[in-house]
Amino acid sequence: MKISIVIATTNRKSELEYSINQYFKQSYQDFEILVMDNASNDGTGEMIKEKYSDNEKIRYYRFEENLYFTAFNYGVWESKGDIIWVCDDDSNPRDTDCFEKVIEKFVKFPQIAILGTEDIEVNSNNSIWNWHPLEVDKHNIPEDGFKTCLFHGTGAGIRKEVFNKIGGFWGFGMEELDFTTRAIIAGYEARYFPNIVTMHHNSPKMRFKEERWIHMSSQVVKYNYKYFSFWKATGKVYPLLIIELFRAIALRFRPLIILNAILSWKYFAINTFRKEHTPIPKDKINDVTLGVSTWKNQMKYIKYVINNKVFRKKS
Repeated sequence: MKISIVIATTNRKSELEYSINQYFKQSYQDFEILVMDNASNDGTGEMIKEKYSDNEKIRYYRFEENLYFTAFNYGVWESKGDIIWVCDDDSNPRDTDCFEKVIEKFVKFPQIAILGTEDIEVNSNNSIWNWHPLEVDKHNIPEDGFKTCLFHGTGAGIRKEVFNKIGGFWGFGMEELDFTTRAIIAGYEARYFPNIVTMHHNSPKMRFKEERWIHMSSQVVKYNYKYFSFWKATGKVYPLLIIELFRAIALRFRPLIILNAILSWKYFAINTFRKEHTPIPKDKINDVTLGVSTWKNQMKYIKYVINNKVFRKKS
């Protein structure tokens, strides 16, 4: 099995170089790296040419405008591997045998289509981001992992056939949850392996906090109105949006940004329900939610952000 590592990047030359070099330390070397450059102006292209022009494992694509997460989808379509490795330009596997473990799981368990890994936030005191919706016993991991309804985008393996069947990511924000939901509806299975670890260095570069907040919160609205009934989505979303407003105030976002967010939420609620509403089949509801509400999942994320991003003490 060949692994295609697809990296979408913008102006993170040093982080990208570090991540690429970490992949070359893997004991399993049947992989390719596709660098999708979103109009970087920091010398990313020159670095790739200087450092890796003679390396047949690396293919470089440059876009003249920032396509954001759409660039990742282009990378998938250009890839030649059986497994797509989803990652950030500032993340990499912790252990040199990571890909060996990943391939072993995909070969031994053909029902697994999406493989999620543990996420270590390096710049948050190497804390673990417990993204999985359920509390699991990480000391007793089943051989085929834990059932999951999403994965973390800093490190995950996905069979390319899944992309071929359901399409790519819808863009940044809730993209892992939406993709996994579509995959489960299509009959695929996702598993979480806490013993396969990804290191996320969480670079602050190119993170426009206000615009990012609008987009992320709007995607929460979009996800719920896409898959749930109108009133159920409303009940799930609006208590969360009230909390998001308080978070924006705590972060001292500009009033105009907050107004833009409110208008964006209204637009996504109406437009998504009218044009993209795709109810989850009743027999798939528990697989998609694992019995955990969107409210609980989002509150878990908000609590993490507040503890680690908003009120974290400067060292």
